[in-house]
Amino acid sequence: MKTLGRIAVISAVAVAVTFIARGDGDASKNQSKTNDAKNVAAASGSSLKEPVKSVLDHYLKIRAALADDSTKGVSTNAAAISEAVKADKAKTLSAEVAAGADAVAQAKDLATVRENFKDLSQALIKCMSDKNVKTGQFDEVFCPMANAYWLQTNQDISNPYLGHSMPGCGEIKRGF
Repeated sequence: MKTLGRIAVISAVAVAVTFIARGDGDASKNQSKTNDAKNVAAASGSSLKEPVKSVLDHYLKIRAALADDSTKGVSTNAAAISEAVKADKAKTLSAEVAAGADAVAQAKDLATVRENFKDLSQALIKCMSDKNVKTGQFDEVFCPMANAYWLQTNQDISNPYLGHSMPGCGEIKRGF
């Protein structure tokens, strides 16, 4: 029995070493960056109305940065979301979206940004669901490891909560 356990461990290590030696780990990182840039451009060309279009464009930029283990541009994009929601006289999006964006904008480190991004994502998903938004462009994705949801525009999972450590962790739940 112990021999079988050792063989299983050795086999798992061999598979992991082979995977890393082939460079697939780097490919997923580079693929994530490429897909994120395409995702933002795809949302920009959508038929969504303001302020939803602007909010989703900024949201996708935040998600892309977090998937890349970065906070570059996050505060600026989050502040833009908050401003767009607060300036909308029609109250298209809820105050919870603005509050979530404010929390993301004020976060000082990657872990806190990611934690606050959960609330922003939940608020945005709830608004889209409540208003029955159907664009055919956005997917709601769930990561069981982070116990969190997010929106993205590409079916290739690009996890904003786990970044490079587990970029493909998640499953598409529904489309918007």
